Amino acid sequence: MTPTVHVGGSIQMLATGVRTDLGVKIFGPDLRTLADLALEVENILRPIPGAADLYSERVVGGRYLDITIDRKAAARFGTRVADIQMVVETAIGGMNLTTTVEGRERYPVRIRYASDYRSDPERIGRVLIPTAGGSQIPLEQVADISISAGPPMINSENGMLRSLVMLNVRDRDMGSFVDEAKAILAERQLPVDAPICIVPDSREAYGQLCQTLAGQPSPYAALRTQAPAQPHDLPPKESVPR
Repeated sequence: MTPTVHVGGSIQMLATGVRTDLGVKIFGPDLRTLADLALEVENILRPIPGAADLYSERVVGGRYLDITIDRKAAARFGTRVADIQMVVETAIGGMNLTTTVEGRERYPVRIRYASDYRSDPERIGRVLIPTAGGSQIPLEQVADISISAGPPMINSENGMLRSLVMLNVRDRDMGSFVDEAKAILAERQLPVDAPICIVPDSREAYGQLCQTLAGQPSPYAALRTQAPAQPHDLPPKESVPR
């Protein structure tokens, strides 16, 4: 592989966001729908001869700490919501107090509770909150603390949420694989609010309106190829996006 091919592959990857030979971009209204559709498309494409290294982006699976302040309980104890938020930010999240200067280097000095005091919801609930009367109460008396599932990362494109199914093609040509994938996806009853459309050449205009398998315009999903470019396939210098 020549350095020119490396440059061509990098340009295509930057233009499409696909790091493999082939990618299915799925756009939908919410993350749960995207997760279900991505897994369904992955299972549909896996049996096709030549499909290899299939992987769908996981748009859910992260875990988040939710602290919901009970405003009525805070009012009974004479505690302001801003004071509770400040304690949560400082004791759990951490707050920069100052910056230390060591020669040309700058390091922030952050303060927060030690990990033993914030390692689980039960211990976080014992973080003390000051009241207007000068006493202190545990956080669990003025807030609901829980662990919830959520997206580890949110990807969007053209103002819509996006999921991606990536795969490589082995032991067959890219064109026949795309044609077969298009035919198989057309036979499946996928949700109408997130139709699948195929764009078999990533060198086409990136913002081009894609066509659904039924022939109707749709902005929701696009199957794009990331085939290694040959030197004669590279666009002229003046046409490279900047």
